[in-house]
Amino acid sequence: MLPVVGGAVVLDAATEHRLGALFEVAILSGMRRGELCGLRWQDVDLAARRLVVCVQLVQVGKEVVEGTIKTDAGQDRVAALSDRAVAALLTWQFQQGQEREAWGDAYQDSGRVFTYEDGSQLRPGYPSKLFELTVEKLGLPHMRFHDLRHLHASLMLASGQDMAIVSKTMGHSNSQITRDLYAHMVGDAAHNAAERASSLLPMSKKSQGVITSVITGK
Repeated sequence: MLPVVGGAVVLDAATEHRLGALFEVAILSGMRRGELCGLRWQDVDLAARRLVVCVQLVQVGKEVVEGTIKTDAGQDRVAALSDRAVAALLTWQFQQGQEREAWGDAYQDSGRVFTYEDGSQLRPGYPSKLFELTVEKLGLPHMRFHDLRHLHASLMLASGQDMAIVSKTMGHSNSQITRDLYAHMVGDAAHNAAERASSLLPMSKKSQGVITSVITGK
């Protein structure tokens, strides 16, 4: 899985690309590649800071077809958008508007959020290729576009987010799948959550004395 530091390095480089917003949203939402390529502006509500994952694009031979989401749990799931994700989408929306104006009548209004310069929908393999080229250019170990999805889940768990919420955000069929995939993160997340909870309570004088003795060795 993509480490946080590696993800930050790749993201900084990727955002310089025309489709930098796609990579940002990938990390910030945990959406699959096909879901990002299939995302439509009609499914995005920037004012409410959310989007609905309704369709995905898949490659079938030489054709790109629109289909339903991989799992029933993932179908029509709502993804909350952070301020950073909203900013990325607003900036991209403005750029896309400029491209629409530049292409004029030749512009293909696919209705997709992320498109080629002429407005046509992306082939699912295109973002993966861009990502791999970016990683190679940076001289980093091999990473996959799908690792951005794993990074999102890892960041949520590291922040102490509830497993059920992470599972719902990722569109997994059940929480056990999420738990199995990110078992290495669960212990740390639980420990951090316990520490935050205990910090809300005043420490007894006896406990303070014990901690002081441990620190000072007295």
